[in-house]
Formats: sequence, structure tokens, C-alpha cells
Amino acid sequence: MNARLKSDWIFRIQILSFLQNSEVLNLLRFPTNPLLPKNVEVEASYWSRGCTVKKSSKNINNLINFLSDKQSNRISFSYNFIPYNIPGLDISVKKITNQLDISPTNLIWASTTGYQTHNYSDEAIRMTFESKAISLKHKEIYVYPTLLDCVIILKGSNNKDEMYQRLFNLLSCSIPHTLMNKTIIGCAELDEHSELISFLNILNRLTPWANAYSFLSERFDDLHPILIGPLNLCRNLSSIFDNVVQLENVSGIDTEQALGIVFIPQTILKNTNSRNIAQPYLVPKDKSNDCYHQLNPILGEFEVGRSRIKVFTARRWRELSERGMTPQLREDSKPFHVIQPEYCLKIGIDPDNMLIRVLQDEIARKIEQEINDCFGKLSIEIPLRMRVWLAHERGWSKWSFDCQEVLSFVKNYFF
Repeated sequence: MNARLKSDWIFRIQILSFLQNSEVLNLLRFPTNPLLPKNVEVEASYWSRGCTVKKSSKNINNLINFLSDKQSNRISFSYNFIPYNIPGLDISVKKITNQLDISPTNLIWASTTGYQTHNYSDEAIRMTFESKAISLKHKEIYVYPTLLDCVIILKGSNNKDEMYQRLFNLLSCSIPHTLMNKTIIGCAELDEHSELISFLNILNRLTPWANAYSFLSERFDDLHPILIGPLNLCRNLSSIFDNVVQLENVSGIDTEQALGIVFIPQTILKNTNSRNIAQPYLVPKDKSNDCYHQLNPILGEFEVGRSRIKVFTARRWRELSERGMTPQLREDSKPFHVIQPEYCLKIGIDPDNMLIRVLQDEIARKIEQEINDCFGKLSIEIPLRMRVWLAHERGWSKWSFDCQEVLSFVKNYFF
């Protein structure tokens, strides 16, 4: 091997698609040879309805056909091969992994409700996917992209600019034909450190501007060293930088559906004015695309205390649950009134207007028992409204250690 092969590199490629059916699985065909060796074994796993299912094959087509009629939330490919050298480029590929995060709006998205997981690890995964789906509903986002996150570990020259140029040329030859006539947007970055793997993906980076997702079929999320997208978009971006940006037509034909790839030199990326120049071709990140969900107290939605705890009235929780916009609760949990319904009625409060907290059944029973015991011991000379409050303050304070901000809000709002 060439003596200049000194550095280990992590090459991360992200590609997204707005396809809303099983065709989106074609993203898993990336990369092809020369980045991926011709003879590999693929270990696939997909997460669906509370568990991870694994399958291995030497044929990627067979795996994708197998997955096409399955509903899942995330699919991972790990390629098994002996590290190999790419001829003439002084690059050795050591490992490739793919992770496909299915869009909650896609037809092959697996429901995250209607079943119970077997352990807390699986429940944490389920809740992550459920939170994603609920968040999109709250923000009224009905078409959301699926994202492929590909990580390639390789060895090559310790000159980063030189590596970028070689990988740009490799990447343009490693995109499968099944993606060349599809509207996809993507980017690629190179780093010497493993931290690159944990960087936020391009969809997470847009979370503060969630309405901006709709632009991703026609604009890039930001400037990156390598960008993949519709040929016309790549061509326009290249032209505004006086063609200093390198452009390749991946499809080989000049049509509206043709795919392009561009390489942006570090001199442009480091120029603070570059993003302003490229703004017509980048997703807008401003208040017009701010999709922060403002809670509406009139509907029974509140943000409480310095911790900004989101709480709902019993009525609002029920309405949101009927629309699938609240988390699925475990069998041992339930919504629990901060002021118990029977006590609400004693002091003229509609129980449906009282705030609720989700508690484990055992904790809820202990709080309820403490409230009843304390209320029974208080002197009847104390005004009824005060007795109700003191009993609940005692019950919650003894068994729930994170309730003070919510209790303070309830006291100020109802008492």
C-alpha cells in the first residue's frame, strides 16, 4: 500500500427522499461499487412493534424485496467484507454501515401504539419513535422525508482536501441507478474523529424551523463540502460561485429528473458571506418557518414553571388521546388529577378542567391514600377549600419529588 496512507477517516453521507411508499427502500442500495466491494454479506435488522428483527443475505436485492412488505421504523445494514483498496486512489475501505430512518408519514411506517414492549430498553426505543410521530402531528406536518445515514470508515491520505477530491469522484460513481431519476437531497462530510458519527443529522438540524422541511425537495439544508441533489439545483449553486464549485452530472443525461453532485472548496465554506450568496438555493431558517407549537390555555394547554413543564387539563388530554397525539401509556401508568375529582366537586371545580399528571399506578395509589388520610385528620374548622389544598399538597409532596412547580401553578390558578 502507498506509504501516504496514514489517516483513518470517517466519511458520512446523508440522503433523504420524500417518497411515501416502499420505493424509499431503494436508498438502501447506496453505495454501489467502487465504494462498496462487489462481494459482500449484508446483516440487516429492522425495528418494528417493539422488537428488532435480524436477517442476513449476500444479495441486497433479496433483502430489499423481503423488507418491502414489512412495516418498520428503522432499518440498519452492516456490510461484512475484508478491507479492500480502491485501485489507483490510495484509499482503503474498512467498514460501511447504513441506517434508514423511515418517515412517520410513510406507508411502511410501523405503528408505535397498540402493543407492549418486553423491557425498558425496547420501551425507550418505542417512545423515541412515538415522540417523533406525535411531534409531527402537533406541528401539522403531513409529508416528512425518510433519511439514509451512511457511515464509511476508510484509510487514506492525511491531506483532507486531497481526500475530499478523491471521495467526490468516487461518490459520483457510487450512486445506484435506482436513485438517479428520483428527487433526493443529500450531503457528505469527512472527518478524522468518531464524533462525526454522533453529529445531528440534517433533519434534526432543521427542528427549530420545521416548516422548512417542505423546501427539501428543491433546496439544500445548508452548505456542505459535498452536496447531492437535482442537477438544475446543483448547476445553479455552482454558477453563483463562478463555477469554482465542481459539478458532476451523475445521471449522464440532462433531464428535469437528472441527479447532480457538487464539491464546494473550503475557501467558500469558510467565507462568512457564502451562505448569504447561496440563500436562494438553501432552506430558509427564519421565523416564517418557525413551527414551535404555542400552547393554548383556552384549550387546556399550559407551560409551567422555570422548567417549562407541559401540562394539560383532563379534558384536553382526552381530546389529544382520541386524536393519537399523546404517548401510549404503559399498562401500569395512568393520567392522575392533581386535585382528585371528588375533591374538585367539593369545591366547585369541574374535574375536566383540572390538570393531570401521568403516574405509575403504585405511586398514584399512595398519593391518593395520603390525600384521603390527611384530609380526614384536618380540623373541620379549617375552611373546606383550604383543607382540600393542604391535603393534596401533603399527598403530592410526600410521594412525588418533581411536583412543586405544577403544584404552585395549580394553587395560583385554582385557589
